[in-house]
Amino acid sequence: MIKSNDKSIKNVKKKQEKVFLSDKDTNGKERPWAAKKTMNEALRGTYLSLAMDENLLGLPDYYLKRAERLNFCSRYLEFKNFEDGTRKLNRACFCQLTLCPICSWRKELKVRVQLGKVVTELIKQGYRFLFLTLTCENVGKVDLSDTVDNLYSSFDKMFKLRPVGKAIDGHFRALEITHDTKRKITKAMYKRSKEYYDTRNLKVGDVNPNFNMYHPHFHVMLAVKPSYFKEKDLYIKQEEWTSHWQQSLQVSYKPIVDVRAIRDVKGKGVLEVAKYTVKDKDYIVKEDRQLSEEVVMTLDDVLYRRRLIGYGGIMRKIHKALNLDEDVKADVNIDEEDEEYKEVSHIIERYNWHVGFKNYVLKSAKKVTAD
Repeated sequence: MIKSNDKSIKNVKKKQEKVFLSDKDTNGKERPWAAKKTMNEALRGTYLSLAMDENLLGLPDYYLKRAERLNFCSRYLEFKNFEDGTRKLNRACFCQLTLCPICSWRKELKVRVQLGKVVTELIKQGYRFLFLTLTCENVGKVDLSDTVDNLYSSFDKMFKLRPVGKAIDGHFRALEITHDTKRKITKAMYKRSKEYYDTRNLKVGDVNPNFNMYHPHFHVMLAVKPSYFKEKDLYIKQEEWTSHWQQSLQVSYKPIVDVRAIRDVKGKGVLEVAKYTVKDKDYIVKEDRQLSEEVVMTLDDVLYRRRLIGYGGIMRKIHKALNLDEDVKADVNIDEEDEEYKEVSHIIERYNWHVGFKNYVLKSAKKVTAD
């Protein structure tokens, strides 16, 4: 039985020095609570600006409600600290908005855990895995929604093709949309895509031809039997994947397709494929408020009520058998099994978000003892 000690072990109010949140993962890396909440506030500011735009008939109230939800998201965090040094999030409030940086991060963590469980079961059955990236050409905001619709329908078409259906037993699919916020070509951009710029006679400092363009694509994990790599009638070559995807997309150009075997499937493999849909830096452009407003409007509309991840075949069957969430939400518990702690003594710490410090500050700490 657990008993709460009403006497606070730390009278935080009497202390002049602020105690900021330090929450590290199992690798000793600081979790980005403050950074994500800061971006959450920036997104809230963008929604508030949109709510005040008189030209957006019928939408101001919609954006205002989103801003209100973001405001209350993760305003406080309550942790349980155990004697062995383990710290677990105990209470928090999440807004669940698709673009919220905090909720996006928490959802991504949960997807990784769930995908890892599915992969573990399939490894026991002898399955091997491939990492497949399916892309299309960059598009502007006007064409983004239709392009994403086409990506989903094309994905379904490709997996109904006989060679693909015969070779692939299951898949996990995640949509990612990147957005180019650089008006001019930087040194890093040129170094990363030198051939692309050289063929177009472009150099560092020139106008970026992809500025404000969107690049929707799929990250896919494929489950195959070991025989896939040995039998010619099963193995699909790189150029064949490209042909299948081009056929399904119904485009005249050759889309970029990348496929490779995953060796560290439970490590880098899961991390690579289980990405969240949009990176916050791609739609929160601090130096360009007008661009931020335009991109947030676009992505909010395009991603509204879309299923951003999905399982198929044997991976879907395992996911269902493990009773994992179909609709992944930002939760306090990322891994339910990880939260099965015995009733032991611990300290409950509550941190409140401090707008001025741009950080979480310790509000109270109480010791809870076990009989």
